Parts: sequence; structure tokens; C-alpha cells
Amino acid sequence: LYTHIGDNRMSGSVCRNIDHFGRLCGGGATEHVRLVTTMCDNGRQENTATYQRRVSQQEGSFWKPFISVGACHERFSSTQKSA
Repeated sequence: LYTHIGDNRMSGSVCRNIDHFGRLCGGGATEHVRLVTTMCDNGRQENTATYQRRVSQQEGSFWKPFISVGACHERFSSTQKSA
């Protein structure tokens, strides 16, 4: 599991962390990786649209190397079922 707090930017340290995470996992385990986002459960319509836009950006750039080899994105909604 790689947990990303639903922030509006990917700082240098976040980029380094995901790079290190990728090297830790190695190529054979990437299909078991779940990229989990948090702070997305406040329910307001404008925040839902913003969240979806940010996830799409992350899936197309920062997470693309993971997703292209089998990792997937999951959304944590602060519920027991979501966990």
C-alpha cells in the first residue's frame, strides 16, 4: 500500500518517496500495489470534482509507471468498509 494524502501538489519529497517505494517493490510485486488516496470524503460536489481531476492527473503522470504494470488506485473514505 502506498498512501497519498489528497493534497493539491506533488512536492519533491513526495516524488522521491514514490520513487523509493517503486524501487522497494521491484518489478515482480507491482501488480499487488494499491495506490491509496485519503482526504476525499467530505462529500461536497466541487471537492469531488477536484478530487477526480487530481486523481486523473496522478494516474497519468506520477503513478503511471505503477499502473502500467498492474498497480491500481483505491480510495480510502474513512470508513471501516473502505479500510
